[in-house]
Amino acid sequence: MFRERLRRIAAIVKADVLIRFRRSSTLVMFLLLSGLAYFCVSDPATGYALLVVDGQRRAVYNSAAIGMATALLVSIFIGMAGFYVISNAVSRDVRSRCGLVIASTTMRSGEYVVAKAAGNLVFLALFTSGFMVSSMAMLLVRNEAPLEPWVFVKQYLLIVPPALVLVAVLAIVFESVSFLSGRFGDVAYFVLYLVGLALPALMPEGSAFARYLDFGGLVFTSEQMRPLTQLMINVRFDPLKPLLVVPGFILNAEWAVARLVSLVAPLLLLVVAGRAFHRFDPAHVRNVDERSHGGHLIRINRALKPLLPARVGFARLADWTFVQPALLRAAAADARITFASCPLLLAGVLALAIAAIVCPTRALQPGILTSAFFIAGLAIADVSCRERRSGTLTMIYSTPVLKSHFVWWKLIATTFVALAVTAAPLGRVALSRPASVPTVVAGVFFVASAATALGVISVTPKAFTLLFLTLFYVVLNDGGASPALNFGGFYGRAMPRVTLSYVVAASVLLLAARGVHALRLRRES
Repeated sequence: MFRERLRRIAAIVKADVLIRFRRSSTLVMFLLLSGLAYFCVSDPATGYALLVVDGQRRAVYNSAAIGMATALLVSIFIGMAGFYVISNAVSRDVRSRCGLVIASTTMRSGEYVVAKAAGNLVFLALFTSGFMVSSMAMLLVRNEAPLEPWVFVKQYLLIVPPALVLVAVLAIVFESVSFLSGRFGDVAYFVLYLVGLALPALMPEGSAFARYLDFGGLVFTSEQMRPLTQLMINVRFDPLKPLLVVPGFILNAEWAVARLVSLVAPLLLLVVAGRAFHRFDPAHVRNVDERSHGGHLIRINRALKPLLPARVGFARLADWTFVQPALLRAAAADARITFASCPLLLAGVLALAIAAIVCPTRALQPGILTSAFFIAGLAIADVSCRERRSGTLTMIYSTPVLKSHFVWWKLIATTFVALAVTAAPLGRVALSRPASVPTVVAGVFFVASAATALGVISVTPKAFTLLFLTLFYVVLNDGGASPALNFGGFYGRAMPRVTLSYVVAASVLLLAARGVHALRLRRES
């Protein structure tokens, strides 16, 4: 019996891994990771180094130093991006109807949850191994010390596994719990990740809890390098200071227990996933309202449903532009669908309008306008890929103008929604600081273009959600110190070249999406 269960679990793990490696997005992700290894292990002749300690002393590029630094980088990268790459295992079985077949077998829900988590873990482990091999290759390219494979692998084994297990388990937990399986879960995970990254560092030095919660390995690395006053990755160094030879991690009994606890503890969350898993119940899968059991957001949506016909009259724009009326009307209908699917969004627009009217001018752009961009970005994340994910793309393609102009249709629709959300703050900016209007409009175009292009290319809203939240986090933490990050006019008028660069970037993304769409049409015809 136990052996039979293992065979079933192994079959699901194998199928998941093979499916993922047959997708072109997997190849893109691997190339990005390989490129990350190349750019991080900088050539010292450029004045930058992968590992800089004690102010501006550069560490020699030996196996310990490169292994330690790249292990930390991949741990952070997997923690931030890995979740969005793998958190579609259950939804893929729902869309392909394989879940109904699995539900009709004797396979228990617990087995399925464990198998999906194991599939996530194997996939992430293979990706991490590829990055490690790329980093080893960069050590040979820089040629400052001989390659010591075991020393290299040891750094990864002490840092990365807890992060892999945590992300693999959280992905299946979020897919199993109803209210975490959608866009709210994507945002909640991002916030949870940032809190989890900072929490151990906020605890007292030497705290056992900090060590047990150190899934990313930052506390472990900090204590291992304690004699050194500062450790930085991929920054400038002083070539006049003596080089430092990093010996690598040394594992004592205390830290061995801590790393083992951080490795095993996330597995307890599988119990939550097993209890919450719907086992592909048709009522659960088809109806979000029912599966949420009348949650707060659902009740708010129902209460606001009568407000939906509140003059979201995008179709009238067809008479005001030179765009094909059929395409513009279709985009207006698509934008209306976005509001119809979430009337709570309309309440957000009304709240932003009130806030834009009553707030002081100094708080308008860094406060209200920033919030408007945040809401708009999340609202349009899935607009360009929802037909393909819901299986209605064939019906859409029956309209020739939409089939041939799919990318432009989605761009117009996302722009309509983004402008509707940002209209009130933008109007107030036009009255109080008219010089910032071009920057704000360019920012709206950039966000709408990125959402459209990434949705078309990746066929999932998660790619845009991850990049948008990451960019937004960086912009907010920067506080306007870097003019290049002011893409939406959050800190006043941006320099013309900055605004132009974001418009160019948006245009490049749209052209790439147009090319991908054309290739798909040619392949599917």
